[in-house]
Amino acid sequence: MKKTICVILSLILIILSAATISDSSQAVKAATNTSNTNSQVETMGVINIVDCGAIGDGVHDNVTAFRNAVDRAIELGVNAIYIPDGIFRIVATGNSSISLSGIKDITIFGNGESSVIKWDDDPNVAKTYAGSSVFYCNAPNNITLRNFKIQGSLMDHVNDGQRNAVPMLTFWELSKLTMDGVILEQSRFLATQITNCDEVILTNNKVRYSIRDGLRVVNASNVIATGNYFFNVSDDSIAVSTNGGYEKIAESCIITDNIFRFSQGVKALGCKKTIIANNIFSQCHYTAIDVKCYSHPGILEGFTVPYSLIIEGNQIYDSIKITGSDSGSAQVYIRGPEITADSQGNLPSVTVPPYKYYREKGNNYNGLPAFHGILIRGNIFGSTLANGTRITDLGFGPILDRSAPGLFVDEEIKESTFKKACISFGGCLQDVTISDNIFSGIHGQHAVYFYGEQLYLPKYTGVSLRNINIKNNIFSDMTACALYFMPSYLKTNVKVEGNTFDMDPFFRSILHNSDNTWSGRSSGEYLAVAIGGSLNGVILDNNTFANCYTPYLTTAGLTKAGTNYSYIDTRNNINRGVAVLSETQAIEIDGDPTSPTFGQCRTLTQ
Repeated sequence: MKKTICVILSLILIILSAATISDSSQAVKAATNTSNTNSQVETMGVINIVDCGAIGDGVHDNVTAFRNAVDRAIELGVNAIYIPDGIFRIVATGNSSISLSGIKDITIFGNGESSVIKWDDDPNVAKTYAGSSVFYCNAPNNITLRNFKIQGSLMDHVNDGQRNAVPMLTFWELSKLTMDGVILEQSRFLATQITNCDEVILTNNKVRYSIRDGLRVVNASNVIATGNYFFNVSDDSIAVSTNGGYEKIAESCIITDNIFRFSQGVKALGCKKTIIANNIFSQCHYTAIDVKCYSHPGILEGFTVPYSLIIEGNQIYDSIKITGSDSGSAQVYIRGPEITADSQGNLPSVTVPPYKYYREKGNNYNGLPAFHGILIRGNIFGSTLANGTRITDLGFGPILDRSAPGLFVDEEIKESTFKKACISFGGCLQDVTISDNIFSGIHGQHAVYFYGEQLYLPKYTGVSLRNINIKNNIFSDMTACALYFMPSYLKTNVKVEGNTFDMDPFFRSILHNSDNTWSGRSSGEYLAVAIGGSLNGVILDNNTFANCYTPYLTTAGLTKAGTNYSYIDTRNNINRGVAVLSETQAIEIDGDPTSPTFGQCRTLTQ
């Protein structure tokens, strides 16, 4: 009998234990599932802002309630604050920030778009970074923001621009910042200012309608920005940089799988070990990808030499030029530094190795190496929009432009709208590979442009281009040059090999006649020329050319290796397809557009 009772008691204990485990499991799920009710969340010791006095009616000022929630979390040793469904207004003043500096580890989370902080950012009220941002922290803390929305006041003050504007979020000196699923919209200034942090993880966020930078990170290492979406950001959507007074160097920056639309794209200034991969840029203005080094004392950001850059697998479509400050002329813009002599007269990257210069502070710039180690591979540059329509006809509304009166423009799409180079290079560059990219539908600007102009820089000293390999790319449908080398560049070991140049297959050049002959070439924009500029120091090998006036603007100084080919119809002493062979071998085709075998090969002529 006693044995039976013991067994029964054991079974009861097992059942009670299982129930406890089940209840605990349900509670954990409640804390992590932001769709649950407030009471469920509270069961896990999470601070609910409503329990601290917050009212989500879009009217009451909830600054005190949020501060109470932070104080309560510190008091109880709780590391999570919950924002339920509702519109929780915060009135921005000179002392309205919710400071997170006093709590070591904190997660603030909500239910996504339905958990709204309405930030009343009045341009008539004076503000400060530390005192006015929604959240502020200046301590080595671990902060996580997840699944809630901050809505600013841009649409209420479109005629006031950036007057008395501060960032929505300001974080300094953090050990780690994680932002996941946060929506930031209608910022009259920067959506974020993140500075001197050891680790920054930015995933699955949305930034919409921001006058200045979206996700801005300065002097931070170990930066990951992936899965984010940007719409109508009128400055850099993602900005990572090193400034002249840095304590930390911007390095190990990975920017992948983001979507950019009607926005500026990615800017990396003075960054080291950067990957920009598998992003989609649609209708971006100014630049899609901008990587620079400055050596001008008036510019603090980028005041150090970058090295090691990978730009791979990106899709860049319909990059547009709009009015004012956002009228940049390149989709991908790479600027190396000046090579300047140090105090002993040495030229880094030329007479001494560059490595000792990489981590020198940029304020004195005692010698600068070239920008080393650039790989641009497997990207697509293209056009998908026809002329004659307006931006609003696409169903996306006008474009936010911080320089335009009233901040919004609705321009007609015409050929000049897309007059932007695909890749533009400046400054001193070394060890660069440009391979396996597709360039299509580019008009009025060169596809790959080594322009040589030293904007903000003094005249270069030493080697400008060294060990440059341009290989296995496709250039199609463009009226300016596919490749252009400015004469100001000194070139050492520059190879152009295995590329396809099909310049005007759709007869869009004004010089390309309907019978597939050519009237000549333009000396202004070098229409109908595949490769232009100074070819001194350039090696051409195994490239093919079609539908252009001539493969090369000039062969003066050209170093040739191997054989290059042109698709041409030389029958009846009338060159169709390619007018001037320029020391390439002819591959005979049917060049008559009225022929049923148009474009097909006939014979190979030695």
